[in-house]
Amino acid sequence: MVGCIGVECNSVKMAEIWMGIDAGYGKPGFAFAEVSEETGRYSPGKYVYSEAYFPECKQKENYAKFSKLTQTQQDILVVQQITARVIHLINAYTPTTVICELPTGGAKSASAVRAMGMATSMTVAAITTAQLYLTDIDVLTDQNREFRFVPITPMQNKKGSTKLKKWVGTNHDEDKWTVLRAVQEVWPDIPFPKKKSKKRNHELSEADSWAMSDALSCILTGIELENAGLSKLG
Repeated sequence: MVGCIGVECNSVKMAEIWMGIDAGYGKPGFAFAEVSEETGRYSPGKYVYSEAYFPECKQKENYAKFSKLTQTQQDILVVQQITARVIHLINAYTPTTVICELPTGGAKSASAVRAMGMATSMTVAAITTAQLYLTDIDVLTDQNREFRFVPITPMQNKKGSTKLKKWVGTNHDEDKWTVLRAVQEVWPDIPFPKKKSKKRNHELSEADSWAMSDALSCILTGIELENAGLSKLG
């Protein structure tokens, strides 16, 4: 956290930590950044942290065992681990606002529709659980770590970070790169992961980088919505 500087302390409040979540069943993105408020308007501050989370049960060293489980058993492990990660990060960084991009449609298969439904339900449940958990802890420790939850759509998130009033999408990959570049303009030093191939060590790892940039985009979108008086905070 950073405080007011110089003589502007009456108009500038201490920076808050906001969290962005790109909800997903395969590899969700989580991000944190400082957000400052001055005379009723919010602006992005220092980059804090971001990650693309890949559940441990699906990682290479565990996948042989994971693949032998039934679909239900696999789902249980994935949901447990992603839920635990969401709650852990919220408890560790104690954001005052959580902006989450939730899937709204566009899936092309039954399995994709199913994954989107699971991503939405487990992410909202995890955020709600974290709200209740922190409330209980705060009663015991005399702290106040309540946070607001702002759900947004994928289209809102694209427009929010790029500040484009009308989104003209080209294709999935190019849309993702457009958002990533918009995020980099605000935070140029984000440590996006690189591909491991020696021939392509200069290129970013798409899946990881896109998850991180979408999560950071959530924070920028939350700022835009709040400044426009359009955010639904709860």
